[in-house]
Amino acid sequence: MNGIQNIERQTMNAQETAAYLGVSKDLVYSMVKARELPFVKIGRRILFRKEALERWMQTQEMKGQTAAANMANMEGPNLSAVFKQ
Repeated sequence: MNGIQNIERQTMNAQETAAYLGVSKDLVYSMVKARELPFVKIGRRILFRKEALERWMQTQEMKGQTAAANMANMEGPNLSAVFKQ
């Protein structure tokens, strides 16, 4: 043995991240450029930690649920007013 152990990677590249999120690699790069996705830059490499992406997805999910609830609250009374006419 040369002293190197089998170390599990803690990061994913853009292609792996795109596959993990179910989106295109181009979208991943666009989101990085807009600073919408958590990433780590090491030299010229852009890497993503799975744990950070999972936290980000949970946050996005909560935002989506809040937005859906707000839309339902806003549309509910308006729709009933339309149907009363």
